[in-house]
Amino acid sequence: MVASFRGRLESKIDQKGRFVLPQSWRTLCDGQFILANAVYQKRPYLDFFTETEWSKLESRFNDLPSLRPEVQAFLRFYVSSATKISSDSNGRILVPPTLRGYAKLEDSLVMVGMGNKIEIWSQAEWSIVHEELVKGFEQNAGNIAGFFAEVS
Repeated sequence: MVASFRGRLESKIDQKGRFVLPQSWRTLCDGQFILANAVYQKRPYLDFFTETEWSKLESRFNDLPSLRPEVQAFLRFYVSSATKISSDSNGRILVPPTLRGYAKLEDSLVMVGMGNKIEIWSQAEWSIVHEELVKGFEQNAGNIAGFFAEVS
C-alpha cells in the first residue's frame, strides 16, 4: 500500500520522549519507520518515512554521484541521522534524544502530512514556518499552476 499522509495534527510528547501517531495514519504504515534530520529555511524538523518509502528514497541516493562534495555533505547530514524506529501496541513512537534535541521537540509537536512522508515540527518552529507559508501562499499557488500547464 502506498502511504498518503494528509493534514496537520498536534500531539503531546510524554516524559520518555514518545508521541502518539494518529490511528488514521497508523493504518497506512507497517509499524516500522525512519526518522531523519531535515531543514527548511534554516529551521530544523524531522522527516518521518515508512520503511518502504525510505527504501525507495535510499535507492535514489545510491544513484547520486558519490564523489561530488555536495552529495557527500547531503548524505552526511541526512542519511547519517536516519534512525529506524517502531511504534508500540498503543501507537506511541519514541523519538531518540539526539533527534528530539535537533528538532527542538519538547512538550508537543506538529505532524504535517506531506503525501509520502510526515514532517515532525516543534510547535514553536512550525508557528514561524506556517506564518511564512500563509504569506506566500497566493504567489506559490500561482507559480505551481504554471507547472500543471507545462505538464498537460
